[in-house]
Amino acid sequence: MIGNCLVSIIVPVYKVEKYLKKCIDSIIDQTYKNLDIILVDDGSPDECPKICDEYALKDTRIRVIHKENGGLSDARNAGLDVANGEWIVFIDSDDFVSGFYIENLYYLVKKYRTNIGVTSYMHVYEDKFYNLKEESIYNKEALVYPPDEAIKNMLYGQKYNVNAWGKIYKKELFDDVRFPKGKNYEDLATMPIIFRMSNLVAFYDKKDYFYFQREDSIIGSSGNNKDFVIFDIYKNLEKYFYKDKEIIKAIKIRKVRDFFMILHKFKNNPNGLEDKINLIRKTLKEDFLLVIKSNKSTTKDKIKILLYKFFGLRFFLFFKDIVAIVKK
Repeated sequence: MIGNCLVSIIVPVYKVEKYLKKCIDSIIDQTYKNLDIILVDDGSPDECPKICDEYALKDTRIRVIHKENGGLSDARNAGLDVANGEWIVFIDSDDFVSGFYIENLYYLVKKYRTNIGVTSYMHVYEDKFYNLKEESIYNKEALVYPPDEAIKNMLYGQKYNVNAWGKIYKKELFDDVRFPKGKNYEDLATMPIIFRMSNLVAFYDKKDYFYFQREDSIIGSSGNNKDFVIFDIYKNLEKYFYKDKEIIKAIKIRKVRDFFMILHKFKNNPNGLEDKINLIRKTLKEDFLLVIKSNKSTTKDKIKILLYKFFGLRFFLFFKDIVAIVKK
């Protein structure tokens, strides 16, 4: 182990009583022991507040914040405001991590002298057994990127994604940055900015974070008007990175991918939204062309554009459902 700095782990907690104990157990069982564990009860109406308090009585490294419900961003920000660690880690309260999670992330940033370390993750599902391999990455080689390359990797989703979890950050990166309160896609709005401020980013392809895919998760839910805020986020990112053509290209390609993700979320209720969708589509005209021409785009991306362009919204949604059925 290289050094032994205090690492603050921020866990927003809301309506996850079924999964919370597994999450907290995986944190307190870390091989890396110098932890500042912050459980942020975001006004959860179930047994979560009680569970948090019970764990705090058993482990002096755990602190609990009880607050009114303000959403994921607000809960993370509350944790950031009181974090004592030199390093920051976010873990969602329905997920869990390997016993080497913090040790491996800390090893990355210390060995390669970076401000951010990133690891891979695995989707896990209820009622399925997983043979999860837990091991140290000590003395193994990682990939190290300058900030701009790291941002492009993140936006393209080539090695890792824009999630706040699955990463460790030097605390000072958040000195002047907080997650946007009350908005969906808070990670997309925040992570590229944080990455730009880092000196380097170290990545090792070890699945140490286990993302629990709940049936009632927001990703699997029907769309609502709040989803359209994602296009405002992309507009802000384009303004922020306007000097970097390659990052702008990555932003535009991801924006098109997310446009189709939004369409799919509204598949059960396209009525009344077609005008809004068509308005957004017009602003993406040049971006569609960029995706078709770019070697960074997948064949899947290009097929989606052609289907939508030539056959329209309803056929596109119908076709996606048919493909999903065939895959099953």
